[in-house]
Amino acid sequence: MITLTAAAITRRPSSSPDRLTVVLWALAAFLVVLALLAAQLQSTSAHAPTRRAVVIRRIYRTQVIETIVGSSGGNSSVTQSVSSSGSPSVAGPAPTTRTS
Repeated sequence: MITLTAAAITRRPSSSPDRLTVVLWALAAFLVVLALLAAQLQSTSAHAPTRRAVVIRRIYRTQVIETIVGSSGGNSSVTQSVSSSGSPSVAGPAPTTRTS
């Protein structure tokens, strides 16, 4: 007849992994997923076409002609205004001058 001690009865079978193994497997799985996402991010940025910058600028020109009634001819005044919407025009780089 086999006698079992109290320690042998209360001890669990060791079929499940210990805590350290579970933590290492979880960390390894996380790093694999992170590496896959980083590889996908790099591949999509390499194949993306470069977009051209499109600048839309509208210039409105208004011309008002005032004629003064009752005066002899040629006394009319002209007022002009120009407005621009959009980004302001960008001046090119300043020219470089050299003294000899």
